[in-house]
Amino acid sequence: MSYKRRYKSRIILSYSALIACLLLLFARIFFIQIVAHDRYSERAKDQHTLILTLKPKRGAIFDRNLKPFALSLKSDSIYAIARDVRNKPEAAEALSEILDKDKRFIL
Repeated sequence: MSYKRRYKSRIILSYSALIACLLLLFARIFFIQIVAHDRYSERAKDQHTLILTLKPKRGAIFDRNLKPFALSLKSDSIYAIARDVRNKPEAAEALSEILDKDKRFIL
């Protein structure tokens, strides 16, 4: 009889300790996923995202007589996505003034 009582108390103590550990684990998981979500989400985004602007420096290409064949030139460019432009004549008018080009050339 005493063996059964002793084993029963050990089993109850073991299950109680296991349940307490699981409750602590679930409490921690709840804290991380619900309470501190914004902080951990921001940290993860910072670790996974890196914006780095690289400016390529290209050299000239020469022909066999060492005369420049192709050079890197700086140029400005402009573009528009036609389906996103709501009023094309008005946009062409504004761009013609800025670019000093004829409105018909832009359209």
